Amino acid sequence: MDVRVRAVTAGTANSIERTAANSVFWELPRNADNSEACCEDPAFDKQLWIQRVLMEWGICGYTAFVHGSGDLTSPTAAATTFFAPPSYLPGSAEMPSGSVSADAVLLSTVYVAPAFNGLYLEHQLIDTVLTETSRRGAKAVEAYGWVGAGEPTAPLMSGEILLASGFHVVQQHPHIPRYRKENAGTRSVFARFAEADHDAVNQARPLRTVLGGAKPRKVGVR
Repeated sequence: MDVRVRAVTAGTANSIERTAANSVFWELPRNADNSEACCEDPAFDKQLWIQRVLMEWGICGYTAFVHGSGDLTSPTAAATTFFAPPSYLPGSAEMPSGSVSADAVLLSTVYVAPAFNGLYLEHQLIDTVLTETSRRGAKAVEAYGWVGAGEPTAPLMSGEILLASGFHVVQQHPHIPRYRKENAGTRSVFARFAEADHDAVNQARPLRTVLGGAKPRKVGVR
């Protein structure tokens, strides 16, 4: 079995994990009563969000493709994650452990197809996000994790996964604490991408717009 991580780009935005493609929990603002926003076509709204963030900010997601095992004759989008400054992820605004720090990028969650649980795809994708945000000047990455019994109703990562990836709790909460990982310092034990490998993961090339090519922007307050 082979696992390859690739950036979500304008040309590959349709090739993401199925649940990720249909979830807009993080990408749309909450309703006035704090309920999740409803939309007629979440997959369409998700694609609009991806294209907007790519144009304005740069790479905002990665997908882990798995192939070479059992019936997988072609690469399958097994897991996808998205990340961006919190202003691009307004669904996080009402999280009970407080808002993301102004100097941090928000890692929303990692969507993993059930058939691929246990492959540590979450750790690989998180480490790739840490590499990318560090290269782009972000001081830290923050995320919300789920702790305790039961399953969350929102798309949240396990707090244990975040701790294993080098995050620490910055705001306690009984079920949804907020975690933070400074980009400076040692990489986690799941690191697997050197500089050249990360360039390949990003499939680095200028993003062409009507105004010409664009470079990934430094992370900061919009």
